[in-house]
Amino acid sequence: MADKAVKWTQDQINAIRSDGTVLVSAAAGSGKTAVLAQYVLRQITGENSVDVDRLLVLTFTRDAASEMKQRIQKELDKRIASEGAVPQLLRQKQKLYTAHISTTDSFCSSLVRERFSALGIAPDFRIAGDEEIATVSSKALDMALEAFYASNSPDFRALLRAFASNGTDFGLRDVVVKIHRFLQNQPFRPQWLDEWVKRYTRMDFTSTEWAQELLRAMPSLLEDMRSELSAAIATNELTPPLQALLIPLLESDLVSLSEAGGALTQKGYSGFCQKLTELFVASYPETPKIEEKLLKGKKTAVKNLLSLRASVREKLLSFLGAEDEISRFSGMMVTLSEIVSAYDREVGKLKERRNIRTFSDVSLLTVQLLAECCVKEEAEFCTGGFY
Repeated sequence: MADKAVKWTQDQINAIRSDGTVLVSAAAGSGKTAVLAQYVLRQITGENSVDVDRLLVLTFTRDAASEMKQRIQKELDKRIASEGAVPQLLRQKQKLYTAHISTTDSFCSSLVRERFSALGIAPDFRIAGDEEIATVSSKALDMALEAFYASNSPDFRALLRAFASNGTDFGLRDVVVKIHRFLQNQPFRPQWLDEWVKRYTRMDFTSTEWAQELLRAMPSLLEDMRSELSAAIATNELTPPLQALLIPLLESDLVSLSEAGGALTQKGYSGFCQKLTELFVASYPETPKIEEKLLKGKKTAVKNLLSLRASVREKLLSFLGAEDEISRFSGMMVTLSEIVSAYDREVGKLKERRNIRTFSDVSLLTVQLLAECCVKEEAEFCTGGFY
Protein backbone atom coordinates (compact mmCIF):
# COMPACT_ATOMS: atom_id res chain seq x y z
CA MET A 1 0.00 0.00 0.00
CA ALA A 2 1.21 3.51 -0.83
CA ASP A 3 0.07 4.52 2.67
CA LYS A 4 3.12 2.58 4.07
CA ALA A 5 5.62 3.87 1.49
CA VAL A 6 4.84 7.50 2.24
CA LYS A 7 4.88 9.08 5.67
CA TRP A 8 1.42 10.57 5.83
CA THR A 9 0.35 12.80 8.69
CA GLN A 10 -2.58 11.67 10.81
CA ASP A 11 -4.84 14.31 9.24
CA GLN A 12 -3.88 13.08 5.76
CA ILE A 13 -4.58 9.49 6.75
CA ASN A 14 -7.98 10.50 8.12
CA ALA A 15 -8.81 12.23 4.83
CA ILE A 16 -7.66 9.27 2.71
CA ARG A 17 -9.64 6.77 4.77
CA SER A 18 -12.75 8.86 5.13
CA ASP A 19 -15.98 7.19 4.04
CA GLY A 20 -18.13 10.32 4.06
CA THR A 21 -17.82 13.94 3.12
CA VAL A 22 -14.37 15.33 3.81
CA LEU A 23 -12.96 18.84 3.43
CA VAL A 24 -9.23 19.03 2.69
CA SER A 25 -7.88 22.50 3.37
CA ALA A 26 -4.14 23.16 3.36
CA ALA A 27 -1.47 25.48 1.99
CA ALA A 28 -0.04 25.22 -1.51
CA GLY A 29 2.50 22.43 -1.89
CA SER A 30 1.34 20.62 1.25
CA GLY A 31 0.17 17.50 -0.59
CA LYS A 32 -3.55 18.07 -1.21
CA THR A 33 -3.41 16.50 -4.69
CA ALA A 34 -1.49 13.50 -3.38
CA VAL A 35 -4.04 12.99 -0.60
CA LEU A 36 -6.98 13.26 -2.99
CA ALA A 37 -5.30 10.83 -5.40
CA GLN A 38 -4.96 8.32 -2.57
CA TYR A 39 -8.59 8.92 -1.64
CA VAL A 40 -9.65 8.09 -5.21
CA LEU A 41 -7.44 4.99 -5.24
CA ARG A 42 -9.11 3.76 -2.07
CA GLN A 43 -12.53 4.25 -3.70
CA ILE A 44 -11.61 2.25 -6.81
CA THR A 45 -9.54 -0.56 -5.25
CA GLY A 46 -10.88 -1.06 -1.74
CA GLU A 47 -13.95 -2.88 -0.49
CA ASN A 48 -17.20 -1.94 -2.21
CA SER A 49 -15.10 -0.25 -4.89
CA VAL A 50 -16.50 1.60 -7.88
CA ASP A 51 -15.03 1.99 -11.34
CA VAL A 52 -12.92 5.10 -11.78
CA ASP A 53 -15.04 6.31 -14.71
CA ARG A 54 -18.03 6.47 -12.34
CA LEU A 55 -16.27 9.13 -10.27
CA LEU A 56 -16.31 12.84 -10.98
CA VAL A 57 -13.05 14.50 -9.92
CA LEU A 58 -12.84 18.25 -10.49
CA THR A 59 -9.80 20.47 -10.09
CA PHE A 60 -9.09 24.17 -10.55
CA THR A 61 -6.28 23.81 -13.11
CA ARG A 62 -5.41 21.52 -16.01
CA ASP A 63 -2.02 20.83 -14.40
CA ALA A 64 -3.72 19.59 -11.23
CA ALA A 65 -6.04 17.33 -13.25
CA SER A 66 -3.12 15.93 -15.20
CA GLU A 67 -1.12 15.36 -12.02
CA MET A 68 -4.08 13.60 -10.44
CA LYS A 69 -4.38 11.15 -13.35
CA GLN A 70 -0.62 10.54 -13.40
CA ARG A 71 -0.54 9.81 -9.68
CA ILE A 72 -3.43 7.36 -9.93
CA GLN A 73 -1.90 5.62 -12.98
CA LYS A 74 1.51 5.40 -11.34
CA GLU A 75 0.01 3.83 -8.22
CA LEU A 76 -2.02 1.34 -10.27
CA ASP A 77 1.13 0.37 -12.19
CA LYS A 78 3.00 -0.20 -8.92
CA ARG A 79 0.25 -2.40 -7.57
CA ILE A 80 0.01 -4.40 -10.77
CA ALA A 81 3.79 -4.92 -10.71
CA SER A 82 3.70 -6.14 -7.11
CA GLU A 83 0.34 -7.99 -7.06
CA GLY A 84 0.23 -9.28 -10.63
CA ALA A 85 -2.45 -8.88 -13.30
CA VAL A 86 -5.35 -8.54 -10.91
CA PRO A 87 -8.51 -8.06 -13.05
CA GLN A 88 -9.80 -5.24 -10.87
CA LEU A 89 -6.55 -3.27 -11.16
CA LEU A 90 -6.33 -3.84 -14.91
CA ARG A 91 -9.92 -2.71 -15.35
CA GLN A 92 -9.31 0.49 -13.39
CA LYS A 93 -6.18 1.26 -15.42
CA GLN A 94 -8.11 0.81 -18.67
CA LYS A 95 -11.03 2.94 -17.49
CA LEU A 96 -8.70 5.68 -16.25
CA TYR A 97 -8.33 6.92 -19.85
CA THR A 98 -12.02 7.87 -19.95
CA ALA A 99 -12.31 8.93 -16.30
CA HIS A 100 -13.88 12.29 -15.54
CA ILE A 101 -10.83 13.97 -14.02
CA SER A 102 -10.67 17.53 -15.28
CA THR A 103 -11.15 21.17 -14.43
CA THR A 104 -14.65 22.34 -13.53
CA ASP A 105 -14.82 24.43 -16.71
CA SER A 106 -13.76 21.51 -18.88
CA PHE A 107 -16.32 19.17 -17.35
CA CYS A 108 -19.14 21.72 -17.68
CA SER A 109 -18.26 22.50 -21.30
CA SER A 110 -18.15 18.82 -22.18
CA LEU A 111 -21.49 18.11 -20.52
CA VAL A 112 -23.22 21.11 -22.09
CA ARG A 113 -21.95 20.24 -25.58
CA GLU A 114 -23.07 16.65 -25.09
CA ARG A 115 -26.56 17.74 -24.00
CA PHE A 116 -26.92 20.76 -26.27
CA SER A 117 -30.24 19.53 -27.67
CA ALA A 118 -31.90 19.41 -24.25
CA LEU A 119 -30.63 22.93 -23.56
CA GLY A 120 -31.70 24.29 -26.94
CA ILE A 121 -28.30 25.72 -27.84
CA ALA A 122 -25.80 25.23 -30.65
CA PRO A 123 -23.09 22.69 -29.78
CA ASP A 124 -20.33 24.61 -31.55
CA PHE A 125 -20.35 27.64 -29.26
CA ARG A 126 -17.04 29.20 -28.29
CA ILE A 127 -15.87 30.71 -25.02
CA ALA A 128 -15.55 34.47 -25.49
CA GLY A 129 -12.65 36.51 -24.16
CA ASP A 130 -12.95 39.36 -21.68
CA GLU A 131 -12.65 42.06 -24.35
CA GLU A 132 -15.44 40.63 -26.48
CA ILE A 133 -17.72 40.17 -23.47
CA ALA A 134 -17.08 43.78 -22.43
CA THR A 135 -18.15 44.95 -25.90
CA VAL A 136 -21.27 42.78 -25.84
CA SER A 137 -22.17 43.92 -22.32
CA SER A 138 -21.83 47.62 -23.15
CA LYS A 139 -24.01 47.30 -26.25
CA ALA A 140 -26.61 45.23 -24.41
CA LEU A 141 -26.85 47.79 -21.60
CA ASP A 142 -27.39 50.62 -24.10
CA MET A 143 -30.19 48.63 -25.73
CA ALA A 144 -31.79 47.74 -22.38
CA LEU A 145 -31.78 51.32 -21.07
CA GLU A 146 -33.14 52.78 -24.30
CA ALA A 147 -36.70 51.60 -23.58
CA PHE A 148 -36.61 52.96 -20.02
CA TYR A 149 -35.42 56.35 -21.20
CA ALA A 150 -38.25 56.36 -23.71
CA SER A 151 -40.85 55.58 -21.01
CA ASN A 152 -39.37 58.23 -18.65
CA SER A 153 -41.42 56.86 -15.75
CA PRO A 154 -41.27 58.54 -12.30
CA ASP A 155 -39.64 55.45 -10.79
CA PHE A 156 -36.96 55.42 -13.48
CA ARG A 157 -36.27 59.12 -12.96
CA ALA A 158 -36.01 58.51 -9.21
CA LEU A 159 -33.60 55.67 -9.87
CA LEU A 160 -31.44 57.90 -12.07
CA ARG A 161 -31.35 60.56 -9.35
CA ALA A 162 -30.49 57.98 -6.68
CA PHE A 163 -27.46 56.74 -8.62
CA ALA A 164 -26.53 60.00 -10.35
CA SER A 165 -22.81 60.37 -10.95
CA ASN A 166 -21.67 63.84 -12.04
CA GLY A 167 -24.76 64.32 -14.16
CA THR A 168 -24.38 60.96 -15.92
CA ASP A 169 -26.04 57.55 -15.60
CA PHE A 170 -22.72 55.82 -14.94
CA GLY A 171 -23.75 55.07 -11.37
CA LEU A 172 -26.91 53.28 -12.46
CA ARG A 173 -25.06 51.39 -15.18
CA ASP A 174 -22.47 50.24 -12.67
CA VAL A 175 -25.15 48.96 -10.27
CA VAL A 176 -26.98 47.07 -13.05
CA VAL A 177 -23.75 45.40 -14.20
CA LYS A 178 -22.76 44.44 -10.64
CA ILE A 179 -26.16 42.90 -9.91
CA HIS A 180 -26.07 41.04 -13.21
CA ARG A 181 -22.56 39.77 -12.49
CA PHE A 182 -23.73 38.51 -9.10
CA LEU A 183 -26.64 36.74 -10.78
CA GLN A 184 -24.21 34.75 -12.92
CA ASN A 185 -23.57 32.64 -9.81
CA GLN A 186 -27.28 32.04 -9.20
CA PRO A 187 -28.68 28.94 -10.96
CA PHE A 188 -32.24 30.31 -10.92
CA ARG A 189 -31.91 34.01 -11.69
CA PRO A 190 -35.60 34.97 -12.13
CA GLN A 191 -36.53 33.43 -8.77
CA TRP A 192 -33.67 35.23 -7.02
CA LEU A 193 -34.67 38.57 -8.53
CA ASP A 194 -38.29 38.00 -7.59
CA GLU A 195 -37.34 37.28 -3.98
CA TRP A 196 -35.16 40.36 -3.94
CA VAL A 197 -37.96 42.64 -5.16
CA LYS A 198 -40.39 40.96 -2.78
CA ARG A 199 -38.44 42.42 0.14
CA TYR A 200 -39.54 45.88 -0.93
CA THR A 201 -42.99 45.21 -2.32
CA ARG A 202 -44.84 42.18 -1.02
CA MET A 203 -43.40 41.46 2.41
CA ASP A 204 -44.84 42.82 5.64
CA PHE A 205 -42.31 45.34 6.93
CA THR A 206 -41.76 43.51 10.22
CA SER A 207 -40.76 40.42 8.21
CA THR A 208 -38.05 42.22 6.21
CA GLU A 209 -34.39 41.94 7.11
CA TRP A 210 -34.24 45.70 7.70
CA ALA A 211 -37.02 45.53 10.28
CA GLN A 212 -35.41 42.52 11.95
CA GLU A 213 -32.08 44.32 12.16
CA LEU A 214 -33.80 47.43 13.51
CA LEU A 215 -35.66 45.41 16.14
CA ARG A 216 -32.42 43.74 17.24
CA ALA A 217 -30.63 47.08 17.58
CA MET A 218 -33.50 49.11 19.07
CA PRO A 219 -33.23 48.03 22.76
CA SER A 220 -29.57 49.01 22.79
CA LEU A 221 -30.30 52.32 21.05
CA LEU A 222 -33.05 53.15 23.55
CA GLU A 223 -30.77 52.30 26.45
CA ASP A 224 -28.07 54.60 25.06
CA MET A 225 -30.60 57.45 24.84
CA ARG A 226 -31.76 56.84 28.41
CA SER A 227 -28.15 56.90 29.59
CA GLU A 228 -27.48 60.21 27.82
CA LEU A 229 -30.57 61.84 29.30
CA SER A 230 -29.86 60.51 32.79
CA ALA A 231 -26.28 61.78 32.67
CA ALA A 232 -27.44 65.19 31.43
CA ILE A 233 -29.96 65.45 34.27
CA ALA A 234 -27.43 64.41 36.90
CA THR A 235 -24.54 66.62 35.76
CA ASN A 236 -26.35 69.74 34.54
CA GLU A 237 -24.76 73.13 35.25
CA LEU A 238 -27.98 75.14 35.23
CA THR A 239 -29.08 77.67 37.78
CA PRO A 240 -32.08 76.71 39.94
CA PRO A 241 -34.56 78.77 37.83
CA LEU A 242 -33.32 77.10 34.62
CA GLN A 243 -33.42 73.71 36.30
CA ALA A 244 -37.04 74.31 37.20
CA LEU A 245 -37.82 75.01 33.55
CA LEU A 246 -35.75 72.36 31.75
CA ILE A 247 -35.04 69.39 34.01
CA PRO A 248 -38.73 68.35 34.21
CA LEU A 249 -38.75 68.22 30.40
CA LEU A 250 -35.74 65.90 30.33
CA GLU A 251 -37.23 63.77 33.09
CA SER A 252 -40.49 63.58 31.11
CA ASP A 253 -38.55 62.44 28.04
CA LEU A 254 -36.79 59.82 30.17
CA VAL A 255 -40.13 58.43 31.35
CA SER A 256 -41.47 58.45 27.79
CA LEU A 257 -38.42 56.54 26.59
CA SER A 258 -39.05 53.86 29.21
CA GLU A 259 -42.71 53.62 28.17
CA ALA A 260 -41.72 53.31 24.52
CA GLY A 261 -39.25 50.55 25.41
CA GLY A 262 -41.99 48.73 27.32
CA ALA A 263 -44.32 48.99 24.31
CA LEU A 264 -41.59 47.52 22.10
CA THR A 265 -41.19 44.55 24.44
CA GLN A 266 -44.91 43.92 24.89
CA LYS A 267 -46.45 44.89 21.53
CA GLY A 268 -43.61 44.75 19.01
CA TYR A 269 -42.79 47.27 16.33
CA SER A 270 -46.35 48.49 15.64
CA GLY A 271 -47.02 49.09 19.35
CA PHE A 272 -43.68 50.84 19.68
CA CYS A 273 -44.48 53.19 16.77
CA GLN A 274 -47.92 53.93 18.20
CA LYS A 275 -46.39 54.82 21.57
CA LEU A 276 -43.78 57.05 19.93
CA THR A 277 -46.55 58.92 18.10
CA GLU A 278 -48.48 59.43 21.31
CA LEU A 279 -45.49 60.57 23.39
CA PHE A 280 -43.18 62.35 20.98
CA VAL A 281 -45.59 63.71 18.36
CA ALA A 282 -49.13 64.14 19.67
CA SER A 283 -48.35 65.22 23.24
CA TYR A 284 -44.68 66.19 23.12
CA PRO A 285 -44.03 68.99 25.68
CA GLU A 286 -42.39 71.92 23.89
CA THR A 287 -39.62 73.92 25.51
CA PRO A 288 -40.99 77.07 27.18
CA LYS A 289 -39.67 80.47 26.22
CA ILE A 290 -36.78 81.39 28.49
CA GLU A 291 -36.18 85.01 29.52
CA GLU A 292 -32.87 86.45 28.43
CA LYS A 293 -31.87 87.38 31.98
CA LEU A 294 -32.08 83.72 33.03
CA LEU A 295 -29.66 82.71 30.29
CA LYS A 296 -26.84 84.93 31.51
CA GLY A 297 -23.66 82.85 31.56
CA LYS A 298 -25.61 79.63 30.89
CA LYS A 299 -26.39 79.85 27.18
CA THR A 300 -23.98 77.04 26.27
CA ALA A 301 -25.30 74.72 28.98
CA VAL A 302 -28.91 75.40 27.92
CA LYS A 303 -28.04 74.93 24.26
CA ASN A 304 -26.36 71.59 24.96
CA LEU A 305 -29.33 70.26 26.91
CA LEU A 306 -31.86 71.39 24.31
CA SER A 307 -29.70 69.92 21.52
CA LEU A 308 -29.58 66.60 23.34
CA ARG A 309 -33.34 66.62 23.78
CA ALA A 310 -33.90 67.45 20.09
CA SER A 311 -31.45 64.74 19.06
CA VAL A 312 -33.26 62.08 21.10
CA ARG A 313 -36.61 63.07 19.59
CA GLU A 314 -35.16 63.10 16.05
CA LYS A 315 -33.70 59.62 16.47
CA LEU A 316 -36.98 58.28 17.77
CA LEU A 317 -39.00 59.84 14.95
CA SER A 318 -36.60 58.29 12.43
CA PHE A 319 -37.89 54.89 13.57
CA LEU A 320 -41.38 55.95 12.51
CA GLY A 321 -40.20 56.64 8.98
CA ALA A 322 -38.43 53.32 8.41
CA GLU A 323 -41.48 51.55 6.99
CA ASP A 324 -42.34 54.50 4.74
CA GLU A 325 -38.74 54.65 3.56
CA ILE A 326 -38.83 51.03 2.42
CA SER A 327 -42.19 51.59 0.70
CA ARG A 328 -40.76 54.62 -1.10
CA PHE A 329 -38.07 52.43 -2.58
CA SER A 330 -40.49 49.75 -3.84
CA GLY A 331 -41.12 51.29 -7.26
CA MET A 332 -37.42 52.01 -7.75
CA MET A 333 -36.48 48.44 -6.88
CA VAL A 334 -39.07 47.00 -9.26
CA THR A 335 -37.71 49.22 -12.03
CA LEU A 336 -34.12 48.28 -11.20
CA SER A 337 -34.97 44.58 -11.38
CA GLU A 338 -36.71 45.16 -14.72
CA ILE A 339 -33.59 46.89 -16.07
CA VAL A 340 -31.40 43.99 -14.89
CA SER A 341 -33.76 41.49 -16.55
CA ALA A 342 -33.85 43.52 -19.78
CA TYR A 343 -30.06 43.74 -19.74
CA ASP A 344 -29.80 39.98 -19.21
CA ARG A 345 -32.12 39.35 -22.17
CA GLU A 346 -30.14 41.66 -24.45
CA VAL A 347 -26.84 40.08 -23.41
CA GLY A 348 -28.36 36.66 -24.14
CA LYS A 349 -29.53 37.74 -27.60
CA LEU A 350 -26.13 39.12 -28.55
CA LYS A 351 -24.38 35.99 -27.29
CA GLU A 352 -26.76 33.81 -29.30
CA ARG A 353 -26.13 35.91 -32.39
CA ARG A 354 -22.37 35.50 -32.00
CA ASN A 355 -22.67 31.92 -30.73
CA ILE A 356 -20.52 32.67 -27.69
CA ARG A 357 -20.66 31.78 -24.00
CA THR A 358 -18.70 32.60 -20.86
CA PHE A 359 -17.45 30.06 -18.35
CA SER A 360 -20.16 31.32 -15.98
CA ASP A 361 -22.78 30.63 -18.65
CA VAL A 362 -21.55 27.09 -19.12
CA SER A 363 -21.50 26.46 -15.36
CA LEU A 364 -25.04 27.79 -15.05
CA LEU A 365 -26.25 25.61 -17.93
CA THR A 366 -24.67 22.60 -16.23
CA VAL A 367 -26.46 23.31 -12.95
CA GLN A 368 -29.76 23.73 -14.80
CA LEU A 369 -29.20 20.54 -16.74
CA LEU A 370 -28.37 18.47 -13.67
CA ALA A 371 -31.29 19.95 -11.72
CA GLU A 372 -33.74 19.16 -14.52
CA CYS A 373 -32.36 15.66 -14.93
CA CYS A 374 -32.72 14.91 -11.24
CA VAL A 375 -36.26 16.27 -11.19
CA LYS A 376 -37.17 14.07 -14.14
CA GLU A 377 -35.36 11.12 -12.51
CA GLU A 378 -33.54 10.23 -15.70
CA ALA A 379 -31.92 6.92 -14.93
CA GLU A 380 -29.20 7.42 -17.51
CA PHE A 381 -27.98 10.56 -15.80
CA CYS A 382 -28.85 10.33 -12.13
CA THR A 383 -28.41 6.65 -11.39
CA GLY A 384 -26.26 5.37 -14.21
CA GLY A 385 -24.02 8.37 -14.76
CA PHE A 386 -21.59 9.87 -12.30
CA TYR A 387 -20.98 8.51 -8.81
